[in-house]
Amino acid sequence: GVGLVFQNYALYPHLTVKQNILFPLQNLKGKDRLTKEQMLEKAQALSERVDVLSRRTIREKLLCYFRHMAGQAGSFVLPFSLSTLADYIATDRSAMMRELRKLKEEGILRSEGRRFTLL
Repeated sequence: GVGLVFQNYALYPHLTVKQNILFPLQNLKGKDRLTKEQMLEKAQALSERVDVLSRRTIREKLLCYFRHMAGQAGSFVLPFSLSTLADYIATDRSAMMRELRKLKEEGILRSEGRRFTLL
């Protein structure tokens, strides 16, 4: 048989990505209610994740994530394991590891344990 799946993402086309992310956060009630600072932090984290996941290739996702994490310093400590990073960027761990190895071989990335540096 054939089934029909209806998906409604509840996005508002007249709002920006950030406004669409903030909308449900602004309407939380009771103990779940967030301060303005908490909402902005959560919205920033979610918009960065959307930015990373919108990339097409594993390489683009990794570089986008690393740029967000490194900021101006160019270096950062990975806050979780490589397996968790693979889940975060929605990719296969072994494919991600191959891409990390290529980035290191090409001189784009250097790593020492969990410390990564964009060159």
